Amino acid sequence: MSTSTSHRFIALGIVLVAALSAAVPGAFAGGHTPTNVSNASGRSSSPAAIVDSSGAIHVIWADNPGSDDTTRQQVFYSVSSDGGASFSAASRLSTGVDDDVQPRELRLASSGDVVVAAWWAVIDEGADREFLTAFIARSEDGGASFAAAIPTSLRFRNRITAPKEGYSNTTSLAIAIGEAGEVFMLATVQDYFHGFNVYFARSPDGITFSVPERVSDYSLTIPRAGSCAISVLPAGDVVAFWSEALGDFVDEVKTIYRVVSKDGGRTFSDPTRVAKARGVVAGVFPLGNELALLAQTQRGPRTNGVIKLFRSTDAGETFPRRAKAGSSPAYVHAHQSSVAANRSGTVAIAWTENSSRPGPIEGLYVTISRDGGRTFGEAQRTVDGLFIDPPSVTVGEDGSVGLVYATSSSSLSSQEIYFRRVD
Repeated sequence: MSTSTSHRFIALGIVLVAALSAAVPGAFAGGHTPTNVSNASGRSSSPAAIVDSSGAIHVIWADNPGSDDTTRQQVFYSVSSDGGASFSAASRLSTGVDDDVQPRELRLASSGDVVVAAWWAVIDEGADREFLTAFIARSEDGGASFAAAIPTSLRFRNRITAPKEGYSNTTSLAIAIGEAGEVFMLATVQDYFHGFNVYFARSPDGITFSVPERVSDYSLTIPRAGSCAISVLPAGDVVAFWSEALGDFVDEVKTIYRVVSKDGGRTFSDPTRVAKARGVVAGVFPLGNELALLAQTQRGPRTNGVIKLFRSTDAGETFPRRAKAGSSPAYVHAHQSSVAANRSGTVAIAWTENSSRPGPIEGLYVTISRDGGRTFGEAQRTVDGLFIDPPSVTVGEDGSVGLVYATSSSSLSSQEIYFRRVD
């Protein structure tokens, strides 16, 4: 890291600490009253949320109720059947697999009555043997109950990577569900010195997982695989995408690659470069008769990052249609839950604005499209403050948009998870 970069990184840290010390939990730029989802005295963080076909809002997050220890957390779940006005009491999903671990990159997916929660955790087996492992908990009754959490076959020797200002070369996790309830998981992991590849695993029942298949082919420090995303097309094909990183910053992450499986994830095509879409991949999902891809691009180290939604009519081979959703002086850390859509063409995108450079006021921003992602309204700051975790956004079939986030707080142990209507 250069001296100038180090100074910017330190400056950003000072700004974050100062702002977190002064921020008021639950300070809002708008007028909607938020609902406290977590209701716990411990640190609540890393939320993910979805709306299922019945309109229920499912939320998972990491928490440590009743404790000031912010290094140990468990995975919790809650659901709302009234549009977010109230949520069920939190239930713990990670019982039995969460001793002395820190869950991260929490993900949710649903199809019909099947709801699947997934997350990473590092398991220490002693003797310098630590394994990054993806876990899941599965419900087959719309979230009324969950089977015991289990480790998946996505299990890799843990290697330490250094995060950098603007973009972090780190792991990535994405999940999708097939029409028959199959679970498809995609992960970017460090599988060689300073290098990353993308792996896929499938399960017909959420219990037994296939041996991970490496779908990318990197063997050098540069280039390497970056963030990834996965989706199931209406015809049943499984498509996976990832960014190729030529360096450690957003402006060095441009090319996107794609693989497709036409046999339910048993075999994949060779990687091909995606045309007319660039940047750090955040999420991919069906949007009407199209496939939509959310990504952030940056032309140079001193230019603002641009958040774009790309649309494809050929199952993701090319993305000639695009719309600017917003911009930010900082990398926004968008992921699978940062975008949501309904069948009527309402699309919502949310991100955190935390930057040491002049620009938009710090807070959580949401932009909404009502025409299938063709155009987006001006991004609205919906919650004031500086936030450690990126938010999640939900879209109901009635077009209602909700934001799920960990509050900005002077104390990590007093963070809560909130839901707020923003439409």
